[in-house]
Amino acid sequence: MIQRGVIKHPKEKARLEALRDLNITETPLEERFERITRLVSRTLDIPICAVSCVDLHRQWFKSIQGLDVEQTDRCVAFCQHTILNDEIMVINDARFDDRFDTNPLVTGDPGIVFYAGAPIYSPDGLPVATLCVIDREPRSFGEEELQILYDFARIVESLLHTPRESVVEEHLINQIGESWRASMIDPLTRVWNAEGIKLLTEESIKHAEQSEEQVCIAMLDLNGVNRIRSDLGQPAGDAHLSSFTKAALETMNQADSIGRLCDKEFAMILTRVNDADDAVDRLAKLQLVADTIKVDGIDGIDRLGTRTAGVLIAPHQYRSITSVLEQVENAIAQARSMECPSPQIFNYTDGSSPADLAA
Repeated sequence: MIQRGVIKHPKEKARLEALRDLNITETPLEERFERITRLVSRTLDIPICAVSCVDLHRQWFKSIQGLDVEQTDRCVAFCQHTILNDEIMVINDARFDDRFDTNPLVTGDPGIVFYAGAPIYSPDGLPVATLCVIDREPRSFGEEELQILYDFARIVESLLHTPRESVVEEHLINQIGESWRASMIDPLTRVWNAEGIKLLTEESIKHAEQSEEQVCIAMLDLNGVNRIRSDLGQPAGDAHLSSFTKAALETMNQADSIGRLCDKEFAMILTRVNDADDAVDRLAKLQLVADTIKVDGIDGIDRLGTRTAGVLIAPHQYRSITSVLEQVENAIAQARSMECPSPQIFNYTDGSSPADLAA
């Protein structure tokens, strides 16, 4: 008998508890997972690759290349079949497989034809996720391709068991529940939203104080997004925002954080900053990311372009998150008014004197 709908694992309750214990669902994009799905897609020359967490009623993608989707219903997920076995599941042509021939992901968008998925396990050995690849054309995998997928799946598994590079993000994510985490993620870019990045900023500054380290809180304003939306439409503007976000994650230090404040404005938390020059260099890399994203179809604009500014906070100077955010807003306002497009870094003050441009 062909099974359709949700298919439960024999140890479903324990499996779901193991997934919860990993605190991976409803978390921001992370470059360490993005890097793996990019590499798999390139290495196997396949258009779609994802790290898929198989939850109670859905599969949620921690990272996905080739599709603009965050999750799908579990009842149509190929990956719910993958976690039932210890081996890689390969479907050469889903159109002729009784389990999937009427699946809406096959008959409709995205038109899945080929699928291969490797199960990923919790520390207790329960299957909680998969590393899967998808093509819209029939194909087959030989032993070499299967070994490559298996090896990358083991890397993903190791990452799932390893704390994040950002100690503050790791602590925050582990302290709050899934629904609260979900409320702090920007749905378009899948990084922190304004609420999330504000909370993370405050905690990052406190952690830097305790560690006797400098931290830089910065803002980045993408200049060309409004023009893109005006001339090419909202979807085009959104696509450029998403492209910038993924490229920024690839460029940033792994212990740093990024969030979307509103529309075309982003906030960055740069940790372990040596000095103002270090902060400028790191922000300049993000500006270069924006400047290299092409814009086609608009006269007078061929790159996104950006203005960036930040406030450098030395140990024992912090007074309040309100004063920090006010000074960052003032910094980006000054950067917008300057002809020089290079990042502007200001020294944080306690409010008794105006912030100075860092030397």
